[in-house]
Amino acid sequence: MSLGNALSPRARALVALADMVVVTAILIVCLSLHDSMQSAVRVMLPVIVAPWSILALSLTGSYRVLTVPGCFRWIRVALTGMGLAISGVLVAAYLMKVSEQLPRLVIVPWACWSACGLVMVRLIVEAIRLHGIRSGRGSERILLIGPQESRARFLAHLGLHPELGAVVVSSTAQLPGELPELLALRLDRVVICGALDQSLLIVPTLAALRDLPLPVAFAPDLHHLPVFGLQAETIRGLPLLHLSASPLSEQQQVIKALMDLVLGWLLLILFSPLMLIIATILKFSGSGAVLFAQDRHGLGGRVIRVFKFRTMRAKPDKAGPGTSSFRPAVENDPRITAFGRFLRNTSLDELPQFLNVVRGEMSIVGPRPHAILHNKEYTDEIGELMRRHYVKPGITGLAQISGARGATLTTDDMRRRVALDLEYMRTWSVWLDLRIMVQTAFAGWVNTQP
Repeated sequence: MSLGNALSPRARALVALADMVVVTAILIVCLSLHDSMQSAVRVMLPVIVAPWSILALSLTGSYRVLTVPGCFRWIRVALTGMGLAISGVLVAAYLMKVSEQLPRLVIVPWACWSACGLVMVRLIVEAIRLHGIRSGRGSERILLIGPQESRARFLAHLGLHPELGAVVVSSTAQLPGELPELLALRLDRVVICGALDQSLLIVPTLAALRDLPLPVAFAPDLHHLPVFGLQAETIRGLPLLHLSASPLSEQQQVIKALMDLVLGWLLLILFSPLMLIIATILKFSGSGAVLFAQDRHGLGGRVIRVFKFRTMRAKPDKAGPGTSSFRPAVENDPRITAFGRFLRNTSLDELPQFLNVVRGEMSIVGPRPHAILHNKEYTDEIGELMRRHYVKPGITGLAQISGARGATLTTDDMRRRVALDLEYMRTWSVWLDLRIMVQTAFAGWVNTQP
């Protein structure tokens, strides 16, 4: 049961009914404009497609998401459901060998206008909901209980989100008075605010409200805890609160992994001729092995071998390929070859890391992997540094396109890079990854760092 003025079960049922009417009506109009279809198909298609569309919307959570205020999320999930509905119709038509009876002049307009119709339904519903909140109808009346500081933070957060329609009618340190006084407040919910150890407040409050059918929620005040990526879930009915974890949901992680798998192979194939040319030059230039492999921290802090084209002169008695004791390059480093400097300045030495991507060790976009000794150098001074490894390291990232790339000469340099990496993780989306890829392609290859 979500906090705020979400849609009731009856309102969600009305949205589902409106969706069915919109999808069916648009399909009937599109069919009427195309005279070549058989009469049986013209009659049966709406009967089959309408309920299937509603089922597809339900399967993607289009009506479950209506329990949480947020029109843009409603629209995004509804469009996903419509995509499933359209795909199902096309697959069914192909399997039943009637695809030739579904001309593009029917399917394409129906798909486009139905998507627009679903969007309009949700915009209208949101306008009605917000109008009710502004006029004082439909707001959820809340009683806050707990320490003053915790209640103030919770109240301030509600103030930032008036679209929730949550109104605090009373705020107190403990449950006030007797049940008649609570009934007079006409409450919709009681929210207990406080630290995780507030059992002395929670237990008597729940006991006092046992005879009153009033929802009670606990809003843990985590202000003093170093929380990152807070998430809540249940494991077979057992509640679990993640205090420090990847901000990406399971669904987002699957989407990102799929992007890495598909785009990783495509880009590896695309760059393979260039990589072959570079490898040939390195092989016959006498500068040592073609690839340099270094141990770095990957997902979960596990050690991975990250590949790069060798850009330095090899010394047989010193660190060779694959060693983790390799000393970082500095400005005007005499170990760097002329061709190696060209590779570094153009970032072409990073191309072999697409091998790490297709092996599942790295992402195309993510925090850049640091050498193990490099991480150890800063972990004491920057407490959140290792949180970068809640996601896979990337070939490029938000820090790289924001100028925080190359050598970190001071703690502030590293702190800025870590801050950008954590911002990337908190705000991740498919569009953010694509934007970073595009910016890297047009402006992210030039590297003036050693």
